[in-house]
Amino acid sequence: MKRLTKIVVAILVIAVVLFIARNVIVKAAFQGAVKLITGLQLDIESMRIGAFKSVIDVQGLRLLNPPGFVDRVMLDIPKIYLHYDIGSFLRGKIHISTLALSLSEFMVVKNVDGQVNVNTLTALKTQGKPQKEKKEKMPELRIDLMQLKIGKVVYKDYSNRAVPEVTEFRININEEYRNIDNPVALVSLITFKALTHTTVGSLANLDLGPLKLAATESLKGATKLASDTASKVVDLSEKAGKAAVGTVKNATQKLKSFLSTDN
Repeated sequence: MKRLTKIVVAILVIAVVLFIARNVIVKAAFQGAVKLITGLQLDIESMRIGAFKSVIDVQGLRLLNPPGFVDRVMLDIPKIYLHYDIGSFLRGKIHISTLALSLSEFMVVKNVDGQVNVNTLTALKTQGKPQKEKKEKMPELRIDLMQLKIGKVVYKDYSNRAVPEVTEFRININEEYRNIDNPVALVSLITFKALTHTTVGSLANLDLGPLKLAATESLKGATKLASDTASKVVDLSEKAGKAAVGTVKNATQKLKSFLSTDN
């Protein structure tokens, strides 16, 4: 009996420790997934994990440039909010029912050697290649509904100059996409939507064709959202499936608040 009691107590202690440390554990897993998909380091200011709901609220994300670039940050993402399927994580996959991503700045940099930081993204470099040819297999990913905000794109050209030539584009994208079914499509979609509204493609000699091709299915169902998204955002619960209606309705309310704020 004493042995059984000790085992129960030990299990309870482990459960409590894991519950308390869940933010640290999920944060490390989140950064690891981003590293596999992009090949780059991710800084996170804060992350809050729902205690009893499968929701994550992340503040102050910065995707860092690889070595060889003076500027430290490629993407400045003040906030991300997502509702995920915990069962998929237990199976080693990533299934996100709703994702709200607010990207304030996408910085494209050409360094002194003529290399462009966007070309270093793992998901873009491995387009069309079988998974077995990659050193590390990217995680399986599915996103049912993503609402994307992008404030501005900045292009810095350091080639043959000590002080960069800087061009800024305020694009103010606020759109919705459905059924993103792999990491390549996700990265391609965000990159294509950011750059297609600028002249960065020609300035940096970037071919946007492969990006558009990889994101074609998601682009087909794109919906532009009004600036007053809080009052006009669609009911995500109807699109996420009847199985998760109750939980997604709660997530929807938070998404409305999230998307109504400025970058």
